[in-house]
Amino acid sequence: MNDRQVQGKLLRWFPSVETVIHGLVIGTVIVLAMRSNLSGPLTQRGRHGAAFTAPQLASTFSWNRYNSTFVIALRHSCPYCVKSLPFYVRLQAAAATNARRTGIVFVTPDDRRTVDQFLASGGITGAQIQSNINTATFGVDATPTILQVDSDGHLKRSWVGILSEEQQRAVLSLIDQNR
Repeated sequence: MNDRQVQGKLLRWFPSVETVIHGLVIGTVIVLAMRSNLSGPLTQRGRHGAAFTAPQLASTFSWNRYNSTFVIALRHSCPYCVKSLPFYVRLQAAAATNARRTGIVFVTPDDRRTVDQFLASGGITGAQIQSNINTATFGVDATPTILQVDSDGHLKRSWVGILSEEQQRAVLSLIDQNR
């Protein structure tokens, strides 16, 4: 066997660079899809329908002020939050037409000035904001997260990540149902 035949046999044992790259890309996509699961509902540690416990919010916010409150957990540094800003503008506008029945409060671990600037960059001004909040204390580990809390303080629904058009319509229809 000459050197070329040996090299040929060795190359057949090792995958081509193209095969390795394809495998890495496919593996990365699978891992990211499994980790993010951005379109599924989040339960507050499996507690839909249970009392929503957020001690940091309870001291400054009254759930019975509205029939339904949408709590939006976000961070200024979250790329999904940035991409979700246009929807939050629509959500805030819809809630404003139904202000006595639907409330929106943005909660964030960021400081007030940072989140004011962040929301303003997306066209949201005059929002109810609870800053310096550790969202993990009430079961929110990912941003953005939207929680719907009823007037009795019970968690009704939740969504995590960038919402599809269908999910956005569903959230907006909940505001219409409050009229």
